[in-house]
Amino acid sequence: MLTESISESRPPCPGIRSCFQEKVRTAGWANKLKQMIPSYGVSLIENPDLCRRVRSETAAVLNINNISIREAAK
Repeated sequence: MLTESISESRPPCPGIRSCFQEKVRTAGWANKLKQMIPSYGVSLIENPDLCRRVRSETAAVLNINNISIREAAK
């Protein structure tokens, strides 16, 4: 069973899930994946704040200085 913070409606990281089917169902693995991949199991479309944070952190690690984050059309 996945932890409650991981979306059940949309399978997170299908590659990870298919390779480690039994392990990702344990709370220990799910928590570690969330720690390593903050967006694991979360829709970045539905969570723009997390999307901005992930993009910003990724850009910093990759030394990309010209990212622009567009606001979703309303």
